[in-house]
Amino acid sequence: MPTYARGHQRLAQALCEMGEFGAAARHLQSRLEDIPELATDHQKALQLSQGMADGKAAMKDKNYGEARQIFRALSTLTKSEAPVLMALRAELEMGRCDYALSRSLTIIRAKKKCVDAYVVRAWAMYLRRDFDQALKHCREALRLDPDFAEARNLYKKVKIVNSAFESARKSYSQRNFEQAVIFFTEAIEKAHVSTKSPLWASLHAQRAQAYRRLHKLEDCLKDCKVAIQTQDDNKTAWTTRASVLIEMGKPEEAEKEMARLLEGTFQNDTMVRHIKEKAEFERRKRKRPNYYEILGVSSIASEMEIKSAYKKRALELHPDRIAKENDQKKSKEYEEKFKATGEALEILTDTMKRKLYDEGYDKEAIEERVRAANRAAHEHQHNGHRHY
Repeated sequence: MPTYARGHQRLAQALCEMGEFGAAARHLQSRLEDIPELATDHQKALQLSQGMADGKAAMKDKNYGEARQIFRALSTLTKSEAPVLMALRAELEMGRCDYALSRSLTIIRAKKKCVDAYVVRAWAMYLRRDFDQALKHCREALRLDPDFAEARNLYKKVKIVNSAFESARKSYSQRNFEQAVIFFTEAIEKAHVSTKSPLWASLHAQRAQAYRRLHKLEDCLKDCKVAIQTQDDNKTAWTTRASVLIEMGKPEEAEKEMARLLEGTFQNDTMVRHIKEKAEFERRKRKRPNYYEILGVSSIASEMEIKSAYKKRALELHPDRIAKENDQKKSKEYEEKFKATGEALEILTDTMKRKLYDEGYDKEAIEERVRAANRAAHEHQHNGHRHY
């Protein structure tokens, strides 16, 4: 092969490594008639150029999965990082940022002046809600290329969303929840990200918290649903949802969800466990008998009033009295009511037990705490009488 053919090949190769596949194809085309040996290189450059065009067309049509496949296939044909970075852009459009973060960093370490890599990394940081790092990488891209429109546009967007987000957090911390909702909504509307991105989930989860504070529970649950469907390990959304379910009188549902999380994603998580225990407490509280109602007294009744009410109620429900009617079904019903009346007397005439009952504990939990208190008192007494 003539030496000048090698020179054209090297030039085309250099253009391809720069991502200038069209320029490489055009250069080889201009020499192809004189140097037929360039045909193979020309076909490869054409394939890369056409592939990039097809991938970008798929991106424009929002067919991001197809675009990613095209760019990934192209990346096996060239040393250029151009198709790799385009594949990462397709992933970011789909809301996936983890691989883009690691891969863009690898490219930056290898080519510190790769502007596209800084933009891709900035975009990935943005989707992770790391606004400071996103802005930092945008600034570096603009330092390397002040005219890079993609970097400039991303920088402006991150600034706007970050400002709205910080205003929302400030309003929330100042207990101005109405204003917090307004700012979170602004951030959501101006984010312009995939509905499958972590940022989308985070913004909805945090707006859900503000809705909860405003007692707009249905709106809160809607935002929690969006966040969880987007990111199924979003703890803020799960715990906010569970708290709202408890407030809506659905502790059983909240307890089941928290138990499932403790078995999987959030094993040993203290917050999830706390809410699960709270849901269990509320469930048991709802199912426990109303001892005041059973005796027909108010919750502020004195011990004397409780005992008097018990005597009256016990006479009405005594099994011997009902047995005379020879009605087994009615007899069993009254027997259960008589037993409940006795439990009511036991709980409401004991100072500690009544206090625990008023706090929401059921009979089983009350007995557990009484036993624990008795054990503690016994141990204290035993330790206080040591022999020397």
